[in-house]
Amino acid sequence: MASELAGSGIAVTALCPGPTETGLADVTGLEKSVLFERFRPVQAKDVAEFGYRAWEKGKVVAIYGLPNKSLVFGERFLPRGVTSNLMKWMQKKAV
Repeated sequence: MASELAGSGIAVTALCPGPTETGLADVTGLEKSVLFERFRPVQAKDVAEFGYRAWEKGKVVAIYGLPNKSLVFGERFLPRGVTSNLMKWMQKKAV
């Protein structure tokens, strides 16, 4: 979308926040998932401010926090099957 809108005066930033305190996890049952148990959810206000600053700078993709950036970077070196299974594991209920 960002490339399609380039030169139009409209900027687009994809915000990748990771686990965020929004109430959505409670509604969907993900609050007890491995993802939310292993990675401390961050405040929505902090993510929103980060996303806004990234948008102001013209960034196309903004990944919030070092743990999320590490996961995204490390995923490049894994086969798709492994990353798919990893995502399924992170959605499972923590015990």
